[in-house]
Order: sequence, then structure tokens, then C-alpha cells
Amino acid sequence: MNLRNFIRLGALAVVSAVGFSCTPDNKSGGGKKELNENLAFTLEVTEVEADKAKIKVEHNGERDDTWYGFATTESNIDGAVLDKIDELLEGKERISGLQKSTSKTVTVRDLEPETDYTFVAFGLTEDGTYYGIPETVEFTTTADYTNISKSDEWKISYQRGEYEGKAAELVTIECAEDSRYYFDYVTETYVTETEAGDLLDAYVSYLVNDEIPSYLDNYKITEFTYVGPGTFPLNRMGKGNYYAICIGYGEDGLPTGTYSAQKFTVVEEEATQEYTQWIGKYTMTAANGVSYDVNIAQYDNNYQYIMYGWETGDALDLDNNGDGYPDGMCFDNQFGENVVYFGVLFSDGKLHFNEQIISPISVLNENNQEVECYLGLYGYGKNGENLSIMLSQPFGATIATAETTDGAATATVTGTSGENTDGTVMTYTNMGYAAVAQDYSDVFLWNQPAEFPITMTREDDAAEQQSIGTFSLESERFNRKSALENITLKNPRMTMKIAR
Repeated sequence: MNLRNFIRLGALAVVSAVGFSCTPDNKSGGGKKELNENLAFTLEVTEVEADKAKIKVEHNGERDDTWYGFATTESNIDGAVLDKIDELLEGKERISGLQKSTSKTVTVRDLEPETDYTFVAFGLTEDGTYYGIPETVEFTTTADYTNISKSDEWKISYQRGEYEGKAAELVTIECAEDSRYYFDYVTETYVTETEAGDLLDAYVSYLVNDEIPSYLDNYKITEFTYVGPGTFPLNRMGKGNYYAICIGYGEDGLPTGTYSAQKFTVVEEEATQEYTQWIGKYTMTAANGVSYDVNIAQYDNNYQYIMYGWETGDALDLDNNGDGYPDGMCFDNQFGENVVYFGVLFSDGKLHFNEQIISPISVLNENNQEVECYLGLYGYGKNGENLSIMLSQPFGATIATAETTDGAATATVTGTSGENTDGTVMTYTNMGYAAVAQDYSDVFLWNQPAEFPITMTREDDAAEQQSIGTFSLESERFNRKSALENITLKNPRMTMKIAR
């Protein structure tokens, strides 16, 4: 296994702090006695874009305590507030449009990109009386790359080939020797919609405005971009159409405003006997007694299968422990006509089980609150006497491998091990379905994860082809205990480039 970062999934706490607070002289020289001079504000920046920001404003007063808020680039906040009051009163006897709500999200518009701002909220009456305790919060608008355009600076070509003795997708880039770029690839279906049409520009805009800036929070631009011509050996990919993308960048971490993209097609191969031998129905029995009847069906010759039947069986719906709830959950009868399946990779005559997301779902937690999650196949590792879900960085590591010596009549599935980037060794001991909260704050389990080694015994050569649709879930069935520890941000996806 390649070097990776592995983390035990657990609780994530976020603490935000508000700093600056001051009480400037009242503009009216004392104000009215009925004004709440103790009016205090709490501010939170909830969203920032290139030309606008959203600020959640709350205060400790009453609904009839009027207030005003605005964003400024001035460093002298007291002076900016007084100037703003003069501006609001200019040519008027009374100020209109003051806020009264004790909690409101304010949208500040017409801002300049990549600019530092201070939002200030303060008590203000219609006659211009300034009262209470003002509060500020700082934010910086994002860059505006909405006008990024397609160019021919990077000539992109593709062919199936080999890298280090294994099948690989080779994407070659021809460009100037000093050309720096971010390389990415995406499936055609991801950037195409029947109604919206081509979304490639929107995807590139997402990379430039969201994904790449998040990498720059932790890495230098030189650590995840490339310079000059070269060939990218991508791991063997599934059949279908893809786009390879190069986005121009400078060493200052700013995009040049141009990108190139090239569509390419990965063609399905003729199936080999080594690949077809695995197709069929199997009983999978784990070391801890967990057992499922599963089907392995053809999906992409010599590359991938689909497996369904995992975590199904009527016994899961029984209440053998007498707590009034089913002991587990049979995935056969939870999603109507939809069949829950996951992909299993094939190479070197073996099956490879990878951590993967199957579908987004909503789960009801112990407090009867819905939690947005990703249902998926996850690997587990020992944490003392307990099991913890382990997420790899980048996501998608191989959890286990199945090998056979008798033409796939029987096989043994064993967990993989690998050295972490900090030198520690990670070993998968179990695998199973789980729902991981999209913000990594919770994990929900339904059935006991299967422990390695898992014995596979062929029951039938036939595996009926199945497909999966959109999940429609009954949230009350998804009420499971959670147990977590710790999580960190993912690393950017890095790709090896072979210099030409």
C-alpha cells in the first residue's frame, strides 16, 4: 500500500472568537435616557464571496432597539462609524431602514474581490443618535475568477499504456517549459446535465474558487502544481468518457485566468478468464461469525465488478437480544426496488475492496435530529479493545484483498496493512457499511462489521445483473448509536508526472 495518512474518525469541535470591541463617544453628546446603552452585539461571518458577504448579527436588547451595520476598509472604525452616520443623515432629518431584529443575517453587497473588510454593528436611532456597545468582525473577500477562459496553452492527449508493469491511463501534456498548471480529471457525466448542458466551465470555476484555495491554506502552490511538458500515469480507470484539465497558475498562487481541457475515452477490454472466474454467488463468512450471501456481477471487464447482498438477510431484522429493536438492518428491504451495491476492483487475479461512498442519506440521531451523511463501505482498525472507522487521505484506500487458489471456488479475504506518512503502521481488521456525517461529526452503524479473515465459498456461477437508483429513506429506521474520535482535513490529490 502506498504511504497515506490514516485517521480515526471522531468528534470535531470548532471554536470561533470575536475580538475588537469599543464604545466611542455618542454623536449626540449623551443621547436619550431611554436608550439601552448596554446594547451589545455578537457577529459571525457565515459566507464570503468575491463581491459579497453574509454576517449573522445578534444582540442582547429588545426588538425595538434599532441598529445599523456596514462593512468598511477603514482602520479607524470610530471615524468610519461617525462618517457613516453623517452619510445616512445627509439631506434628511431622519434615517430610514434601520434594523430592529434581535437576530438577523445581513448580506453586504458590492464589495471588492481580495479585500480586507471590517463589518461593524452599532445601536442607532432614526435621528442619528449612536448608542450601545459596537462590535466588529473582520473578513476577506475571495478572488473573482468567474471569467476564466478556455485556451490552447496545453495540448492534451491520451492512450492506454503501462506504468511500473501495470495497466495505466497515460495523459500527456505538451506546453511551454515554464508553464505552471494544476492538473485534474473528471468523468463526463459529472460535468454534463440534460437540462443545463455543458458544466465544464462551472467545474473549473469550482476548482479555482473553492478546491484549490483550500489546498493553499496548508500547502504551497509549488507542492501540488506542475511545470512544463510531461506524462501523467493515472491508475487504471473504468470504461467511459473523461475530461483531462490543465489550469494555469503563477508561483504567487494566483490563477492565470486560462485553462485547457480534452475529452478522452477509456474503452472496455475483452474479458479474460481470470476476470470471469470471480462472477457468481458466494457465501462470505467472517472470523467473528458475520455471514452474508453476496453476488459478484460483471461491470467493467478486467477492471471492476459490482457486489450486492452485503449486509442483507432476514436474521438481521430479528430481536434476539430482546431490546425491542432489530439486532441489525437488512439492506434488502430498506430501499424499495433499489439495490445497494458497491464496486470491487480486479487486478493481478485478485479482488480488491476499497473504501467508497455509495449514496448521501439522512440519518436520525439519538436526539431525533436528522444528520446528513454518506452511506458507504468503510474499513475499521483496532483502537485498544474497540473498533474505529479509519479514513485514508486521500480517500479510497484498499481495505482488503481476496485471493483464490482453486479458480474462485473458494477464496480468503484479508485486511491490508501499510505504513502511514508518520511511520506508524495501519492495519484494517474489519469492514462494513456505515453512514458518516458529511461534517465528520458523527458515525452511524447498523450491523457488526465483518472481521478478517473472511472466507468466500461459491454457491452458484450465476450473478444476476443489478442496478441502483436514488435512495428514498424512512428516517425513523435510521436511528443508531454513534461512536467517534478524531478527524482532519484531506490532502490534495497528487498525481505522479513523468518528465519527457
